[in-house]
Amino acid sequence: MSVSLEFGALAPPLREQLKDAGLVIRYKRNLAHYQRDADAITRIVIRGLISDSQARTARKRLMRRIAAGITDA
Repeated sequence: MSVSLEFGALAPPLREQLKDAGLVIRYKRNLAHYQRDADAITRIVIRGLISDSQARTARKRLMRRIAAGITDA
């Protein structure tokens, strides 16, 4: 199964994206951490502290962590 998530300032919350895809994070507290991580990456890109390529790498790492914590609904 292939799932894609949107990241960025205008992206819907991860909770909504996962729910729409019929997926659930195994541990709810991790979802809040993942959302804060995604928001932090977006923030430091907007502030010019990291490049787009660095943000892409960070988001890929975050996506791997999210994927590891997903369970079928």
